[in-house]
Amino acid sequence: MCVRAPGRPARRPALRVPAGRGARGLWVGLLVGLAATAVLLLRRYGRALTARTTTAPAAVPAT
Repeated sequence: MCVRAPGRPARRPALRVPAGRGARGLWVGLLVGLAATAVLLLRRYGRALTARTTTAPAAVPAT
């Protein structure tokens, strides 16, 4: 329970780091999430490029 002085808002408890691994574990988790997002976006981009090149119309021969 937070005790507050008159005229001051109550303080919120500090952010707890999961599983007691400290700040290093928090940063590793954030970096792993960022890397996974990058991989998924690159896979989607590669598929879009492949789909675009395979469905391109054939060249019209000159008359």
